[in-house]
Amino acid sequence: SLAGLATRCPMLKELCIEQCVGVTDVTMVPLAERCTLLTTLHMDGVPGITCATLLQIAKTCTFFQTLNAKDCRGIRTAGVAAILDHCPRIGFINTSDSYGVDKGELRGHNKNPSHICVW
Repeated sequence: SLAGLATRCPMLKELCIEQCVGVTDVTMVPLAERCTLLTTLHMDGVPGITCATLLQIAKTCTFFQTLNAKDCRGIRTAGVAAILDHCPRIGFINTSDSYGVDKGELRGHNKNPSHICVW
């Protein structure tokens, strides 16, 4: 389980949970709290994850670099903005088909936008 993974693998750096429709903030928020070295999260097509997970990543995962969140219906602009504002190493974000994310509202949220691709 993801809860067990968070407990046993605090040094986790990359996680792929694409198309895992049973995954929610209930398991992802504690994982982000414990796995502070997380750099990459692939969560395409996971409807149960919301801004709560992204806000926790922004708060605790200072090395975070890559977010693939295509077709994640639960995320919103505020969560992606938090990642941009608080993760200085972020270089890639894909939120295509995540209709709660307004890319226009994300302008100005990162201090080093030259290497960031927000789809």
